[in-house]
Amino acid sequence: MPMREEDTVPGDLIGVWKTTAPTYADRFFEIKTDEVIFGIGEGNFDTYAITRIEIEKDANKKGLYTPSVTRI
Repeated sequence: MPMREEDTVPGDLIGVWKTTAPTYADRFFEIKTDEVIFGIGEGNFDTYAITRIEIEKDANKKGLYTPSVTRI
């Protein structure tokens, strides 16, 4: 299916994403409507503005999302 471009992040991607792996207990990433935040450990984080997002759907209507970001 063709790729399309959006200016906003789809609602199903918004939220905080973590792992249960002990090695990464203090790591996460959070997707908001206009930015993504990476928890990089020891209470530190990096924030990036989402400038656009490309969406490609497969035959099963599952999406591959590719954001373009700029460090804030």
